[in-house]
Amino acid sequence: SCGNWRWHRRVPVAWSAPSIVCGHSFKRGDVPQGLRYCTDFVSPAEEAELLEVLAEGPWLHNLKSRAQQFFGLVYYHTSHDVVALQPGSKEAQSGRPMSDLPPWLLQRVMETGVFSSTEELNQVAANEYLGTA
Repeated sequence: SCGNWRWHRRVPVAWSAPSIVCGHSFKRGDVPQGLRYCTDFVSPAEEAELLEVLAEGPWLHNLKSRAQQFFGLVYYHTSHDVVALQPGSKEAQSGRPMSDLPPWLLQRVMETGVFSSTEELNQVAANEYLGTA
């Protein structure tokens, strides 16, 4: 079953040098200190499974350059003056349940060693970059 993480490859995470691609509106800058990047963090089959999960949920179109879905807490945008991006109520701060994600994903994230406990992992954000990005 695709939902059972034991059926997925279990290879240690290999951090990679990030690749930076800037759109016409952005200047190339330094990579933020502490940024970690992993090429091929998910396999093509896992990517297909994630796309199925994302197809079931609503995409927020509050930003002109991308659509977003949140699992767990909704990311609080501080650089945009858009009320929908700065949820004030508890209900508005909740995205889709984390349990909607394939179980192997959170297990894989925990295996990176970035988080010391599952309680620290309180949100997953998916971004679809649009032609205006």
